[in-house]
Amino acid sequence: MAETIIEQLEYHSTTCAFAFVLMTPEDIAVNDSKTGRRARQNVILELGWFMARLGRENVILMSQGEIELPSDVLGILYLRFERER
Repeated sequence: MAETIIEQLEYHSTTCAFAFVLMTPEDIAVNDSKTGRRARQNVILELGWFMARLGRENVILMSQGEIELPSDVLGILYLRFERER
């Protein structure tokens, strides 16, 4: 029987000490009449889950392109990258 994604994260996270969270501009965000790009909401949830589970010092946030970041990601390592074409 297939497990849900969160059940898989719970199970596999017991064997890891570090997480990389990749945020790519997949969704469109509209804030105060401005339009931008943001990561999928499940990625934001998983970022918070890993920060709580492993501690923010053990999570690296990687983002691609111009992307709206959650306002409270300060205090974790943040790396921006661009895909080569």
